[in-house]
Amino acid sequence: MDHVDEHVIRQWHVEKGWADAGYNVVIPRKKISGGLIEIARPLDWRGAHVRGYNNRAIGVCLVGGMSEDGGNEDNFLPEQMAALERSVLFLLEVYPDAVIAGHNAFTKSKTCPNFDWRSWADEQGFPVRPSGVT
Repeated sequence: MDHVDEHVIRQWHVEKGWADAGYNVVIPRKKISGGLIEIARPLDWRGAHVRGYNNRAIGVCLVGGMSEDGGNEDNFLPEQMAALERSVLFLLEVYPDAVIAGHNAFTKSKTCPNFDWRSWADEQGFPVRPSGVT
């Protein structure tokens, strides 16, 4: 997954017939001080990342979460987690009523983001989407 960035994700999504990358923000697996944050789709554009919620959600893709054999794995770099924290802090400034949720909070067939996002968000003091709330 180290080669995946917003350009690769855009290509995948366009090949599926989508107009653009589905995510608004992409955090690639790059060992850059503080981590890299890419804007794949403008924040004021409706995303295409979680069916039924795209009109009221900002999609942040943390690249990784898969092992070499394709299984689930919490293999995110510290740089990515720092970039995720900065992204969420910024997004909460822009959208102060927002709450944090992993893809798997909306779509039970999804395992991503493949780390305990509730505990992570709680540790940062970020508002978290309550379980079972639609």
